[in-house]
Amino acid sequence: MSPRPRRRWGWLASALLGAGCGPAGLGGSDAIGPAPKTPAPTIPPRTDGRTLDLWAARLDDPEPAARRDALEALGQHASAASEYLDAIAPRLADPDAGVRWAAAELVGRIGAPAGAHAAALDRLLDDPVPGVRRVAARAAAHVPATALALARRLGSDDAGGRAPAKAALLALGVGADDAAGVATTVGAWLIPDDPARAEDVADVLAALGPAGVGPLRAALAHEDAFIAVLAAGALARLGEAAGPAVEALAEAVRTRRGDARTAALDALVAVGASARSALVTLSASPDAAVAAAATEALARRR
Repeated sequence: MSPRPRRRWGWLASALLGAGCGPAGLGGSDAIGPAPKTPAPTIPPRTDGRTLDLWAARLDDPEPAARRDALEALGQHASAASEYLDAIAPRLADPDAGVRWAAAELVGRIGAPAGAHAAALDRLLDDPVPGVRRVAARAAAHVPATALALARRLGSDDAGGRAPAKAALLALGVGADDAAGVATTVGAWLIPDDPARAEDVADVLAALGPAGVGPLRAALAHEDAFIAVLAAGALARLGEAAGPAVEALAEAVRTRRGDARTAALDALVAVGASARSALVTLSASPDAAVAAAATEALARRR
């Protein structure tokens, strides 16, 4: 009979014991843990085989096409590109419109970290090239620090000139830097001399959320009913956030007539629970018209 082959497991046992995976009594451990991992090397972002450092160096290239290519390459890694903002920002004033366009697009992608260059971005809203103006407005909507400069533009008599600033402010909304300062600035133009501008202002104040309540509340007492209606409508859009304006809205119901009274009642309904007490008080008014309107508004809340 041939001798039985010897099992060749000795190498496996040695390996397990050496790895600390043997019985506890033999110096090993009862559990098999994960193998130690070697940290992966950090590889700088690349586009077309070039690092971002190399692309950033091309921002000063004498050829406009090379500068545009560099900006577009950096835009593929916008979060990392924020490190190169000091080199990117001068391209917002580049003599080539295509470069200005690409720079504004990139700054918009970078977003809030580009706040230090908000003024340069704002200036592009006056660029002679319409496409550059449009991309600058889109970019400004992602850079909260542009809000106050945009707010100043809302005072323009030119509806076309206001439109990009309004669009950017609506997009920024409650995320705008210094929202209270923006509200104070635009609130000064909630006046009847330019109805279209007043509507733009009311829209922006509503978008600012709680920061917009103060100017809207004050406008409820404006002698022009149109402004009171705009203010009440904007407060209605704010809903619960318009709670601080409840007393002013109730006063408008008592003292206004027609559309202004109706708009104030609608706003009280939209505010919700915090306005219920005011509506109950109004429903008991000695003025039959006020009482009837408030009673109907209460019914809508149920």
